Amino acid sequence: MRWQTTDVDTYQQSKAYVDTILVPLVPVSLDDEMRSKVAMGEYISLITMEMEKQFRGRLLQLPPLMYPSTESEESIGERLSIWVDEFRTHEVKHVIWLTSDPRLKKLEDVAPGLFIMDSALASRALGSELSNENDTRPNATTSSCRHG
Repeated sequence: MRWQTTDVDTYQQSKAYVDTILVPLVPVSLDDEMRSKVAMGEYISLITMEMEKQFRGRLLQLPPLMYPSTESEESIGERLSIWVDEFRTHEVKHVIWLTSDPRLKKLEDVAPGLFIMDSALASRALGSELSNENDTRPNATTSSCRHG
């Protein structure tokens, strides 16, 4: 189920069966890294949509948690910690944090269930090469992520 009004009633009726929350983590940049950060977000969005389809009725997909790409890991960790507490308050059994930002590997202790997606998979999924981040062609897409 997605974070939208059409799924809220379904979620509330089947809350006992929904044991997992899926939270995409997406870095945002408006500088030279913008293209690669957009690619990272697109890749995570594709995976999240597929997971939601496959596990519909068992999983609640939340909106992406966005953060500036310049934000420190410590600051991001503090925000994730607040969310972990919130999920515990509501007795959520499992949380999947999905990102392609390798910097967040350091936060595995703060955010159990953190998955860092592989850059090669991102490249294949988006049909692009990671090496062309500075390419100015309209369809050039890049990412800088790895599996944790």
